Amino acid sequence: MGTTKAMRLGVTPLGIAATALWMLGAMGCGDDRAPAPGVADAGREPGFAADALATGPRMWIAASEAPDATWTFEAWAADLGAVFGLGAHIEVDGAQLEPLADGSTGEAGDALAAAGAAGELALFHLEPTGAAFGATLPSPETVEVSIDSPVRLAALHCRVLSATSARVALSRAFARRSDGTYVALGTAGGVLTTEGDAR
Repeated sequence: MGTTKAMRLGVTPLGIAATALWMLGAMGCGDDRAPAPGVADAGREPGFAADALATGPRMWIAASEAPDATWTFEAWAADLGAVFGLGAHIEVDGAQLEPLADGSTGEAGDALAAAGAAGELALFHLEPTGAAFGATLPSPETVEVSIDSPVRLAALHCRVLSATSARVALSRAFARRSDGTYVALGTAGGVLTTEGDAR
């Protein structure tokens, strides 16, 4: 990941505040795009089946299982270009998956934090149904961050509560450019099929 020296001349304090408010709004509970409740499905093989993802600016979910049978869901992004801020919400079904408190922002958040020095806004907020995350640069004088190659945005760790096939979704995703426009993003989640209670 690199940075570009193009200055964000189109970003105003009002725009910065609007982006920060959007990030805070992403923490709210309840959304008509939240994943449907999981349904046991004996026809699926255990594991995470990722949705198909188109090329172009995109965010998606990747998943891995730890030796203790917990699962990590990572949000990734690629081909966004130079961005002023970004964020999304990793959505899980709280009846099947319990979010754990050790989730974190990823390398994209680190890059935005480094570019913004001490003034960046970076958020990772845990909820019963997932986590909201985001980062934005503090002022028009800060160089943008370029996200081209795949980069990890955030990680959410979950404990499996019951055998099920449950959707894991990436909702309310956004990436904003220096002129105040938003990147048209493709997003993809997937379905996690588990064999039983891992507690």
